[in-house]
Amino acid sequence: MIPILLKSVLHHARYFPLWSALTAVRWRSFDSRSRGLGTTFKNVMRWFPPARRRFDREAKRVFPNMKRRARAKLGQDMGRHMGRTLFEIYHDAEFQTQYHKFSASGPGLIALKEAQAAGKGAIIVSGHFGQWEAVRAVIKQHGLESGA
Repeated sequence: MIPILLKSVLHHARYFPLWSALTAVRWRSFDSRSRGLGTTFKNVMRWFPPARRRFDREAKRVFPNMKRRARAKLGQDMGRHMGRTLFEIYHDAEFQTQYHKFSASGPGLIALKEAQAAGKGAIIVSGHFGQWEAVRAVIKQHGLESGA
């Protein structure tokens, strides 16, 4: 009984720092909070040795000729982007109200509107950089619905 309870507490305790960071800055703007979590993850990749070593080991497999300093910068940039992305996923409803940040280009949107007008569905295969939820927000902005 006690080992199961302890395991459950430890399982939830590992999310406490993330939960604390998200809760402590609720009064700040969306962008400020998003950047803040990105900076937090960047600093974890810089100052937390287990994360830094693990990223370095895996990046070295993919980029064997990359200098250590460049891998360290890549890890910090990855941490920053990951933190922002996680924040945006956790706060998706608020993220999707940020229409001024989204732009869509290419023939895909027109094809989706034509499919809707014809009463047909569509499967979206996205080659996107950044947050997938931005693609869904743009689709929603144009009166279309999507599932994930």
